[in-house]
Amino acid sequence: STLFPYTTLFRSAGLAHQVHLVSGDPGLAKTRDEALDLLVRHASAAVDEAEQAARPLDLDVIDFAALIAVPGMAERSNSLLQLMNFKLMKATMQEQVQVLDAAATAGAVSLMKAMALAVAEAMEKAREEELGSAVKALVKTDLHDAKCTETLQRCMLSMDTDDLALCVAALANRGNTSQIGRAHV
Repeated sequence: STLFPYTTLFRSAGLAHQVHLVSGDPGLAKTRDEALDLLVRHASAAVDEAEQAARPLDLDVIDFAALIAVPGMAERSNSLLQLMNFKLMKATMQEQVQVLDAAATAGAVSLMKAMALAVAEAMEKAREEELGSAVKALVKTDLHDAKCTETLQRCMLSMDTDDLALCVAALANRGNTSQIGRAHV
């Protein structure tokens, strides 16, 4: 992978910022900023190269989820989706959920919409224990509320209480929980 040496940095970009906040060390801040700048430049160059060569990015799906968090990548959501589409659609539902979460967090709108649709479709065939994380990620996007409400009825007993509360509250705020109450009364 051309990005392999940087995948650990993709995953730790947020962690480096937290280290700076805790330490307050100006030397550490400068080192972190330089490392992040190098990461951004290398990631952008790798995406540019893949676009120009019309070939997929040489990343696994989990590293791709981390790449989305790199500054400037959310704005390239359309390109990233095209470069990773084949891998994303063949990914496991849990991998798709991770990419959906990353896209929603980063504000990568077109990628978020595509992954929300993929996750919503994958929920039909998913095992009950996989559904909770999928519903939680999908609810955060404000997309596919009917599918979330329907699926929540199937998996609510196996969900973590906090996650269930988050999902029900979000759906209730959008007026989409009437069927949940009827299913378990």
